[in-house]
Amino acid sequence: MNAAKQITALAGFPQNTTFNLASALGLMQHHEIITGTEIQSVERDQHRMLYAGIADSVNQISEALS
Repeated sequence: MNAAKQITALAGFPQNTTFNLASALGLMQHHEIITGTEIQSVERDQHRMLYAGIADSVNQISEALS
C-alpha cells in the first residue's frame, strides 16, 4: 500500500487514490477476521473488498507509470 501511495502521489493523483485498499486493509485488522471467527458471508465480503482494493491500486499504479 505504501508503494501505491508513493507512486500515485508522485504522479499527482489525489490523496484518496488508495482509499479502497486502505479501507480493506483496515477491516482485515478486525478481531473476528484475525481469529477466523467471522461468518462465511462476512469472510467472502472481506475477500471481495480486499481483491477490489488491490485491483484498484494496481490499475492506479499502472496509470501512474504510463
